[in-house]
Amino acid sequence: MKAISYRNYRYWEAYLRFFPAIYRSFDETAIREEWWRWRDSDVHLDRYIPAARKQPCGRVILLHGGGGYSRLLLPYAESLRQKGFEVVVPDLPGFGLTRSAAEDTDYRSWVELAVDLIAREASDDLPLFVMGASLGGMVAYAAGRHQQRSY
Repeated sequence: MKAISYRNYRYWEAYLRFFPAIYRSFDETAIREEWWRWRDSDVHLDRYIPAARKQPCGRVILLHGGGGYSRLLLPYAESLRQKGFEVVVPDLPGFGLTRSAAEDTDYRSWVELAVDLIAREASDDLPLFVMGASLGGMVAYAAGRHQQRSY
């Protein structure tokens, strides 16, 4: 049985042709796939590790839009990684490789997941930025409004 990984499920590569050539190349060894148990879901995360730095200059959480998944944001994540940022991109419940419980697949749950992911990723002194594409941008905004402190 194939492992659940974007290294084995490569349908996302078909979307790269829609980006300019400069954004199509990436260092696959710099993408670490992780799993995070959140509520009753197993959330898939892509973590982009910056090269040639002892400490990243900051951390960015990128959130995909409705109908999307984490690897569709690869050109943006890779661009940030090359500039020295660590980038975390989850597959929101109901999308991508995340194995989700039915009750975790609505907008309110996605916001709650983003709030919890922000808290998880803000555990050190790195500056933290949260942004998203389309619906992911609204999730990022709503999650940011729930924060007790600015990161």
